[in-house]
Amino acid sequence: MEKRWRTLAERREAFREAFATAVATLVCDLEDYARRHGGRFILFGSAVNGHTHDRSDVDLIVDFPPETVSGACRFAERACDDRGLVPDVRPVGWTSDPLMHRALSTGRIVS
Repeated sequence: MEKRWRTLAERREAFREAFATAVATLVCDLEDYARRHGGRFILFGSAVNGHTHDRSDVDLIVDFPPETVSGACRFAERACDDRGLVPDVRPVGWTSDPLMHRALSTGRIVS
């Protein structure tokens, strides 16, 4: 039997599907963490809008009380790593107003 090579379009579609599946499981874990620790994550960018490519990362803003924000950032980074996703995690205090506005207007609040 002759081996069939996947086309670039097929490889891109497979990546998009795998990325979307990984993000869906990530969101479940983030929701659970946010409920237990009294905060929220704001997911935005390609993880929400579906415009993924082979260098897509997961953009997350971490909005938790000051005493728990570091732990929430670590959790989000680890949860992304566990799924083979590249995390771009930042606390809300390190986020510019324009980026925060864009994230809130185009993103998904996970709480």
